[in-house]
Amino acid sequence: MVTPRRALPPSRANKKQIAAHLGPALVERMKAFCKKKELSQTEIIAMSVNAAAASYGMGPLLQVSRERLLYRKRSLAQIRTDGPACRKGTKRVAAYFKTAEVERVRGFAYEKGINQEEMIEEGMKIILAEGSQSAEIPDDHGQDAPSLR
Repeated sequence: MVTPRRALPPSRANKKQIAAHLGPALVERMKAFCKKKELSQTEIIAMSVNAAAASYGMGPLLQVSRERLLYRKRSLAQIRTDGPACRKGTKRVAAYFKTAEVERVRGFAYEKGINQEEMIEEGMKIILAEGSQSAEIPDDHGQDAPSLR
């Protein structure tokens, strides 16, 4: 039996998703930072990508904006125990952005030889370090964090 696919909500029309699988401690710090600063997950992901791009001398790639501020209470991201080894022990964060912006991020990442997940992770570390005046955020999912450079 095939389950019919739900219709795409109007808020996601002409948009694509950017996602990353990050260490649980980094995701929890991100969520606490978002609550403290009253930011949505979409905003913090956009800020992270832009911070990573800035480390290359590039201007913002994603518009930092929100349509609504919502903190999920049900069906929270769980720590992955299945799938590829690189995703085990991680939590997924994701947001939808305009298709043209996502394509710009993908083109930039391809040009620099990095991937979106690395951009989000490194940018998140920059944002959280600036917010807490901490110098380094440890990589907590059992692998050395890839460097953008």
